[in-house]
Amino acid sequence: MYKLLRDLDVHSGIGPDLLPARVLKACASELALPVTLLTRRLPTQGRWPSCRRTHWIHAIHKRKSRADGTNYGGVHLTPQLPKVVERALGSVFIPWVEANGLDGPHQYAYGKEKSYKDTLVVNVCNWLLLMERGSLVGVYCSDVSGAFDRVDRQRLSVKLRASGLHQRVVDVLSSWLEDRVSKVAVGGKHSPEEPLTDSVFQGTVLVSPLWNIFYADARFSMHKGGFTETVFADDFNAWKGFTVNKDDVKESQAKALHELYSAQKELHLWGKANKVLLDPGKESLYLLHRRFHYGEDFKILGLKFDPALLMHAAAREVATEAGWRLQTLLRARRFFTTPELFRMYEAQILSFVERRTPGLYHAAPSVLDPGGPSATPIPARDGVQRDRSLGTLSPCSTMLPERHGNAWGAPQSGSRHGPRPTQGAVSSDRQSAGTS
Repeated sequence: MYKLLRDLDVHSGIGPDLLPARVLKACASELALPVTLLTRRLPTQGRWPSCRRTHWIHAIHKRKSRADGTNYGGVHLTPQLPKVVERALGSVFIPWVEANGLDGPHQYAYGKEKSYKDTLVVNVCNWLLLMERGSLVGVYCSDVSGAFDRVDRQRLSVKLRASGLHQRVVDVLSSWLEDRVSKVAVGGKHSPEEPLTDSVFQGTVLVSPLWNIFYADARFSMHKGGFTETVFADDFNAWKGFTVNKDDVKESQAKALHELYSAQKELHLWGKANKVLLDPGKESLYLLHRRFHYGEDFKILGLKFDPALLMHAAAREVATEAGWRLQTLLRARRFFTTPELFRMYEAQILSFVERRTPGLYHAAPSVLDPGGPSATPIPARDGVQRDRSLGTLSPCSTMLPERHGNAWGAPQSGSRHGPRPTQGAVSSDRQSAGTS
């Protein structure tokens, strides 16, 4: 418990109890024992404290007009101390859940050593293997509407009991899932209370593992038709290889689409039984093949795919966006030191390219070549070398001159940006000192 309190982020938001993480962190040694004793009482009583069921919701503008409330998304702020208790409680059952695969074998979100990149790699590798064998790859993409806010409490409690978890842990989690209240907080003012029901409650620590347990059995609806699935949080993709009759391609496509629609129907039946609404605007069916493909370009985890997997549009999109980001960074380079510039490059440009690399690496060199039609030309700048990889920066000895002084070139006294003596000047100073 002491380690959990000590590792709190002092910059984390304050919840309805107005107790900042900084205080808990500073008093970690004094609070460790009483918080441990309180946490141990939870499995004994099988109840979650009723006083810890209030959420603040902070509105974040997402798109379009700021005057329209529907253009805002809510960020849940919960007290810091219950989060510490949830982490301690999670350390009891989450390792057991992961070891027994209760979150599903192909769920790549919220797990150790897993990420969205694994989802892209698994998808692309399997699709390419089937296409190289001459198969027609049927792909079904789906997404849950309001995923974490639409979880039937009774249904999840039944799944927790059937999973084999200890009854005391199940009792605590079932109590934790009971109804809560929320208040929208704006400028120090709060709205009237609104109920939060049938949810895994965003802003908490247990939201991720509980959602994975709830969504894990959706894969069985795909297995009935011989499909293989990959899941990232609520993003659900499934595929299957089909034989192509080159004498009657349309018939082969019709059969593949029929099975895809059947798989979609099965997943909708699962959703109906579990009271989960699948977003019809994010559902789509595709047939992947070099020649006999079907469907338009589609996106998975932010990366654009074409049904032939040639990746022209994806490479062009990445190159264009990375090019604009790089040009913006270069225009402002005189305001930053070299280390700062590298950190901004890694955070804003390199990370953007790396996020798409798992789905782009298989494309032909002519597609990835910056001199090709999919690239955005980026002019070389003074002291900057342009790499052959989507016009990104290449570390070299003449990367960028370090800034001296403020933005107008005036040196600052006592600043780390002030002028530094050259190697020759240092040597001459030492010689003068030795002579004297």
